[in-house]
Amino acid sequence: MKFKYLIMSLLLISLVLPFVNAETLKLGEQSNITIDCLINSQPQPTATANLTLQKEGGSFIIQESAMTNLGGGKYVYSISMPENGKYIATGSCCVGSLCWSTNQDILVTPSGDTRGFSLVLILAIAAAVVFAFGYFTHNVWFVYISGIMFLVLGVYTIINGFNNIRDTYTDVIGYVAIGFSIMFFVVGAYEQLSGNGEDD
Repeated sequence: MKFKYLIMSLLLISLVLPFVNAETLKLGEQSNITIDCLINSQPQPTATANLTLQKEGGSFIIQESAMTNLGGGKYVYSISMPENGKYIATGSCCVGSLCWSTNQDILVTPSGDTRGFSLVLILAIAAAVVFAFGYFTHNVWFVYISGIMFLVLGVYTIINGFNNIRDTYTDVIGYVAIGFSIMFFVVGAYEQLSGNGEDD
């Protein structure tokens, strides 16, 4: 029976770990902002294209900076994003007196993760529920599994933070979660060695 719980814990790790290092747009990473220059739905390979980048509710990062022509009506601007948060990128292109513009939202996080608080909350609730089940049923293997979940939660929080923020506060929460996982492993091992844990 105990091997079933070990298999469950390995499946849990295999399901959760791929989310830990997922990246989209990362703080300090060189990123390309691309627009398609269309006037009357036609690509404009010889347009003059500029980009304005503003932090939402804040100051301008760049204003009307020239974009590089990639050909075929595509234009690009390379930048290393300076701060976490949400940005509004406005691309404009003109051919003679005809002009066109478009806006796009850009989210910058410490690791490029865009899930915000949801995964942290799901992991925390699931780990607490699994631990409670193991505690009330006196099944030490569920305590082990909850320890693994708290370990993944702690590592994820230290690396990615939550709600698109990573600072000392989120690091402390991550270390506390890892502390819980170590405590559960020690308690589970003690129960196993003392013969109090369920073993069938």
